[in-house]
Amino acid sequence: MLKNMFSSERISISDNSCYISEQKKAQICDALERLNFSSQIITFIKEFAGVSIGIKIDKHLFQYFNVILPNTASINSSERIEIGRVDCCGQKLSVNFDNLKKCYYLGENSLIASNEDELFKYLLSEDSILPVRILPKTVQLLKNAGWYEGRTIDISNITEKFQSDGILLTESQKCFLQEFGGIIGVDANDEGFIIYDSIRKPKCVRDNIVYFTPKIPSPKDMHSYDSFNIIAYNNNIDMLRVGEAGNGLIPIWISTEGKLFRDDGEQLGRTVMEGLQTILLN
Repeated sequence: MLKNMFSSERISISDNSCYISEQKKAQICDALERLNFSSQIITFIKEFAGVSIGIKIDKHLFQYFNVILPNTASINSSERIEIGRVDCCGQKLSVNFDNLKKCYYLGENSLIASNEDELFKYLLSEDSILPVRILPKTVQLLKNAGWYEGRTIDISNITEKFQSDGILLTESQKCFLQEFGGIIGVDANDEGFIIYDSIRKPKCVRDNIVYFTPKIPSPKDMHSYDSFNIIAYNNNIDMLRVGEAGNGLIPIWISTEGKLFRDDGEQLGRTVMEGLQTILLN
């Protein structure tokens, strides 16, 4: 139904309902029914819980609306329940259903829809795109990791090694490494992250693994057809591996134009700070 409503290259729809227990969903819906919640919202949850809908806000960057199961505690204590979240560059804003007024709110006070069709149309419109602010929590996590405003470190060991191999880093890549190279910290989920500051990764990350050199994937690199390689190859972008997040499980890459990416091809922001906020708060 959603794909018929919103067929566009700017829209991404994925169904993650397989990760939601049908038993849990039934328990939530039964609780809502016992508390005299509208059949409108019960049907909505049964049909859409686990669905993720994205609207493109940059070439490879989406703002997402994720439909969630309401929290049991909130069902027992309020006539307004959270049924989804808007997620953009680490910012998360709740979408709530008001059972008395039979309508949907973004955050506490912004009335956005009186039914599900209006809700989806709003969330996939330009009006729904959040203005991205760099939050105080992001700044504090970066400072805890060793960053400060005006930070500039010596990266000649990196640029000279690459230059000797015939590889020139772009100004955007060099500026990123000068400002953020060598910071080591934890994100909002207490998972470690690091930005490299040498040709070899620090021993605290992993021993004896050579820093990835930048390059544009060639056709022979495309055998896996993963989204990261496809983006780099189709757009003629070379990627420099500059760090790791998620306790070392998620490589962080920066493109020639200075935008951060994950291994799965997800662009992490329109600017470096937006990208770092996404890494630290998601």
